[in-house]
Amino acid sequence: MSIKMVAFDLVGTLVKGELFRDARNNLRFDVNQGWQEAQNASGFNVSFDYQAAFQTWLSMMLPVKLHEQFRDYLVKHVTDKEYLYDDVSTLGDLKKKGIILGFVTDGSNDIERKMIEKILQHCGIEPSDCIIVTGEDVKGDKESLKPFHRLIEIAAAQGISHAEIIFVGDHPDKDYGCAQKAELIPRLICREKRCDFEIMSLDELLKNI
Repeated sequence: MSIKMVAFDLVGTLVKGELFRDARNNLRFDVNQGWQEAQNASGFNVSFDYQAAFQTWLSMMLPVKLHEQFRDYLVKHVTDKEYLYDDVSTLGDLKKKGIILGFVTDGSNDIERKMIEKILQHCGIEPSDCIIVTGEDVKGDKESLKPFHRLIEIAAAQGISHAEIIFVGDHPDKDYGCAQKAELIPRLICREKRCDFEIMSLDELLKNI
């Protein structure tokens, strides 16, 4: 049976994990922002309870601001040369051969989906021509198999069987093992050494399609 779709993991497969490390290291927070609002909300002018004021301040401001910074850094820098693997250009080569592209990630729509969309645009590919499934979409991670099942469901609507889909990822269990359980054709990418069932570069996919 011929291959009609190749689907990919994101982190460790298309983009380096160091991007997430650097996004965390880049987090900054203005300690004065929102302080007056937090004092008012905590009733500080009556209780004069600094602990309550700080707890209110943190709950009101910190998660939102840090999330925005984290998201913005990831999306802005995902196609930077130091983070994006050189062989991601293979996506464009696969598309030219008529292969449908899919993506499965444990992440969210406002971060991981946007990262994938930016990578596709960087490769000259229209994201709406691809299938992108996030953990948020299905309320489950790869180990639940839900993202894989959704991918298969959407592919089936396009006349593609699970046996015609290759899934490429870098994690032996969450990617290779779970894709295998979902009855996809798994490929484990290992960029440092070759072992059974592994490929060392995305370029190798073109040889077998």
